[in-house]
Amino acid sequence: MKTKPLLSVRTLRKAGLGIAMGLTLGGALIASATTLSDQPVFSTSEVPGNLALALSVEWPTASRTAHVGAYSSASTYLGYFDPNKCYLYLANTAANSTNTGDTSYFYPAGAATNRTCTGTTNNDKWSGNFLNWAATATIDPFRWAMTGGRRVVDTTTETILEKGWHSGQGLFDDRDLTVSEIAGATPHNTATRLGIRVNGMGFKMRLSVNDPGIRTFTASYYNNKNVSNPAVLTVSNDTADHEWGTASPGTGVNADNFSARFTGTFTAPETGNYIFRTNSDDGVRMWVDTSGSGSFNNGNRVINNWSDHGPTDDDSGVISLTAGQSFSVRVEYYENAGGATMRLLWQKPSTPGTFTAFSSGDATVDYTMRVKVCDPSTAAGGLEANCKPYGSNYKPEGLIQKYSQKIRFSAFGYLNDASDQRDGGVLRAGQKFVGPTAPRPGQTAIDNTQKEWSETTGIFVPNPDSTDATATTTQFSVQVDNSGVINYLNQFGQLIPGNYKNYDPVSEMYYAVLRYYKNLGNVPAWTSMAGASAGTKRTWIDGFPVITNWGDPIQYSCQRNFILGIGDIYTHVDKNVAGNPTYRTREPTMAAEIAADTTVNAITATNKVGALQGVGSTLGATNSYSGRDNSAYIAGLAYDANTKDIRPDVAGQAKTVGKQTVQTYWVDVLEQPFQANNQFYLAAKFGGLKVPANFDPYTFAATIPLDWWSTNGETLTDTRTNTTQNRPDNYFAAGRP
Repeated sequence: MKTKPLLSVRTLRKAGLGIAMGLTLGGALIASATTLSDQPVFSTSEVPGNLALALSVEWPTASRTAHVGAYSSASTYLGYFDPNKCYLYLANTAANSTNTGDTSYFYPAGAATNRTCTGTTNNDKWSGNFLNWAATATIDPFRWAMTGGRRVVDTTTETILEKGWHSGQGLFDDRDLTVSEIAGATPHNTATRLGIRVNGMGFKMRLSVNDPGIRTFTASYYNNKNVSNPAVLTVSNDTADHEWGTASPGTGVNADNFSARFTGTFTAPETGNYIFRTNSDDGVRMWVDTSGSGSFNNGNRVINNWSDHGPTDDDSGVISLTAGQSFSVRVEYYENAGGATMRLLWQKPSTPGTFTAFSSGDATVDYTMRVKVCDPSTAAGGLEANCKPYGSNYKPEGLIQKYSQKIRFSAFGYLNDASDQRDGGVLRAGQKFVGPTAPRPGQTAIDNTQKEWSETTGIFVPNPDSTDATATTTQFSVQVDNSGVINYLNQFGQLIPGNYKNYDPVSEMYYAVLRYYKNLGNVPAWTSMAGASAGTKRTWIDGFPVITNWGDPIQYSCQRNFILGIGDIYTHVDKNVAGNPTYRTREPTMAAEIAADTTVNAITATNKVGALQGVGSTLGATNSYSGRDNSAYIAGLAYDANTKDIRPDVAGQAKTVGKQTVQTYWVDVLEQPFQANNQFYLAAKFGGLKVPANFDPYTFAATIPLDWWSTNGETLTDTRTNTTQNRPDNYFAAGRP
């Protein structure tokens, strides 16, 4: 079955819009008819919603292929590149990279035609559609949709985005580009094979190109050292790529004391600067004529080392050629005695620092996957749809920026601790407004001291929550200079590249978010680094705050609260949550703070979900829900938080008026094909139910109406069992069938 390209990117933007509308309209407009004591005094003002990001930061989430299936220019693949533009590659420029010292990037060079780059003006360019398909991992579309993407260059004149780091932990298989698509997708117009590797390449993509366009010369060989007639051997398809050693070049030619002349006319495969290189033993000289006259003289001689020497590299100067331009080459060579070598190589514009045999189309080339965006110039082909103006400058923006005046944001993740005994989740950025101003219902907005970007330039602030960064530095003796919701989402795993976390206790992280909303406080055991070395703590912290002193994220009794998570369903050892004293295989000792929490019983709640879903009433009574000593407790926790008041302590609460609940949205990166009744599907369904005001989650026993949870008309198919299920409005699957 053919798979659709990255549904999650398209629907995530819709999801974000739905989340934002739910936060600002679904519960924020205060009805004037309600009792004043149950509401803020500004009864006709908007109250901001709260959205906590639950980021399962581990290797499938960050590194799985975003776009599955074979590439087709008939389909649109979304990501950091504009699928309707063509791109050129600029190598080793003076851009400001913060990661690798390699400052190469792609930049837009005009519009594509039906997502292809062909014809006289585009056949030396890359299709943005192809580049998205080739190198995008699942975390990048999420970053792009939520923030506009991870910026490595962020100035008043330039913005360059960089793909997520790929650690080599798998789930991004090598693949080939279909032969019929190569010419429209890449500058390799005559290649018969193009292989792509992203796994383990960090920020790069590696291409292996096979091109049958072998460049050959007419060669004449002489039994003297001064290229003088008569020729004793003529070869019509000589490669000028020889390591003869002490042997003769061919029939009738001396093994020593011979010379050769190679001549040919060729076509430049791409536009840009070339360098030619000879590797010779002994003498060599070379001419390149770009005028079309076919003449060789001192003016176009580019290499001249006519002397006895061992194997030596000689380089020409830079020679500029245009794709399709004809040029002529003459190389002369002599051998005195001993070993004999004559090789001609070149460096092409797209392969800076890499010399390949001039005769061969075989090449392996690495490209740094960065892209210049929001270039308003005509040559760039127009602005991308998500570019917003800041004076004459533009910046890419996502849903967080778009709704920054309506929603307060926070972010949870893990410590990057590879052990399966590291429990729980970590608050990385506290609940707050992220935009330049902080709205105040019923009052004038004020300047936001924790703003995450400049209101005049759009440039991200690297450390907007400096108090949290300093506290982390002080508490754990590891320097932290970065903070913020946007920065953490964009840069986890990027500042200290290495391996991502191996085990993902998702239910525990989700429970940590609920503890935050319930104002129960951090679980110290989950953020403890006692006994760890400085280097280990640096890896665990991953460059961002580890917040152990939590404030209360809920400001008003009428506020609506949401969780937006991303992860894969193959979770691990995540059963240390409230109400589970029994099912504890591979779990460390439960922290006292969790054992004391009586606000929810995860076993009871998850069993209720199983019963309502028709999958049995013992869903919470298991030590291994999908084979990794994991649970489905996230589903029960989501159901409980969505259907009952989580904060009866909030001042002024009546029984139902001002009731605090949490709705859950989830992006499943589909480490494997969709699995029916997986824990994220259930968490989204039961964590997103639109229930009536008098709904009792634990006595309700009827069939849940479809329109309580799915109105989009879409279905999901478990291809292993051929089971089809309706898709919850708030469950999004990447690359799904």
